[in-house]
Amino acid sequence: MTSLPSAHHNDPLLFCAFFGGPRDGLKSGDLPASLSGTSLTGMEMSFPLGEPVEYSLYAHYVCTSMTQVDGFWRFEFVDLRGPNGEEIVSSPADGAGSVPTAIESQSAGPKGTEPPAQVALRYKNAAYWWIISELIRRHPKLELLETYPMDGFYDCLTLFGPGARGNVHIDFNRLGSIHIHPDHIHFLEAGEVMKSSDPHRSVKRIEEAAGLVPPSKTPPSSPRTITLRLMARLMNFLVNDKAAWQIQMLTSEASGYAISLLDTPEYAAGKSPLPRVFTRLEDFHAFLESSRFAQQTAPGRFWALRRDDDVIAVFDTEGVVHTASARTSLRALYARTNRNLTQTMAVALADVLP
Repeated sequence: MTSLPSAHHNDPLLFCAFFGGPRDGLKSGDLPASLSGTSLTGMEMSFPLGEPVEYSLYAHYVCTSMTQVDGFWRFEFVDLRGPNGEEIVSSPADGAGSVPTAIESQSAGPKGTEPPAQVALRYKNAAYWWIISELIRRHPKLELLETYPMDGFYDCLTLFGPGARGNVHIDFNRLGSIHIHPDHIHFLEAGEVMKSSDPHRSVKRIEEAAGLVPPSKTPPSSPRTITLRLMARLMNFLVNDKAAWQIQMLTSEASGYAISLLDTPEYAAGKSPLPRVFTRLEDFHAFLESSRFAQQTAPGRFWALRRDDDVIAVFDTEGVVHTASARTSLRALYARTNRNLTQTMAVALADVLP
């Protein structure tokens, strides 16, 4: 099979949005670059729901829009199919032609009972960010990355690091469950997290399953832990805002779905790639120089705050947040607010908060 060069999510003409089925709400641009400028109407795509892919069901989508709508080609969920494209036919007892989606299949309760209600993505995202920030607060050696396993089928915030039983690998699928590799796939569903009266119960369950020894005393706050906790507080503060808010990892080059800074048409044309944060190209170059951004070899240090389609702030986990009006040292501000995280957030992001 020939693999065509990908556009790596940098070509707006190839941006797609998925509706229905297991990819509902996901946006992508990982299509062959050769398709740029062509009509995608009628194009079909299938995505595996598990591994090994040779035996997995596939979610089948088709592009139903005649052009991009609000900047995205619209792909509608059709049905589930076998690994070789076989149509899945339900038994008469299940109702003629009814095929449960993958989300329904994973969430359904015992026969004869209603499946649990699905948790809205905004609540799931906020809850996962808080759990991640608490785990890193308690275990500062954990590293946080944005990952997209199975060629973009999963959208994860992923923790890596040392544990009592070896290396820790925890995936927080922003569209699904919490997975602790290798033994606890689908360890926690978002519904379980949300219904617990003790917010730290999920944190402690993850620690136990992942082999993370709970600290006898929470380690002192560092610029990194303050920054990540502020990011989590922000996502929870914004959870019911009318705009769509997201935090995504920043990289220097196109890499998966993370936001690329240096490998963009805007930067190649001599413009700032983040004009809502660094208005002038000179401001962007000052950021690159002061942060040594281009010299970073390990991802996960820089994160972008996105409101709808616009990046409006940049977090440096060495303890700095950049907005159009200021470059703020979070550790100093945290101390001035008497270690009040909400006040720190309000001051540092005063010009971008709704």
